[in-house]
Amino acid sequence: MNPRIQVIAQGVTSEVISLMTTLIYDPSSGGVQVVFGARPCVYAGDVYQGPGGDQQPLVVALDDIAGRCLGEGVDPVTGANLSEISSAGAVLIIKSAFAKLYDERVEALSAAPAINETNSSVPGQVEV
Repeated sequence: MNPRIQVIAQGVTSEVISLMTTLIYDPSSGGVQVVFGARPCVYAGDVYQGPGGDQQPLVVALDDIAGRCLGEGVDPVTGANLSEISSAGAVLIIKSAFAKLYDERVEALSAAPAINETNSSVPGQVEV
């Protein structure tokens, strides 16, 4: 039995799912806290109906997760041995992804034409 799933009625279930996961990096220690933003989600058959309850945050240190989860089995997509992945490596991947994506966004925004509301033929409409 899965403790995250409850039967509400015939064909209707509630499953606690982490809809948003947040990583909180501490630059002074290099530690990472993972906050799983879990909440019950209602399904009628296999069709998602929406959230069905309050958030139930679950907070844990990344190192605690790595020791219990990363060393098990293989990556289902690449087949890589998960025992060779470190929490420090995962942090570096995430930090590198942020740096690259942020830099790309800043570059794209600086290359975009300025927004000019005064050139609009419709009051309140913004034209580029």
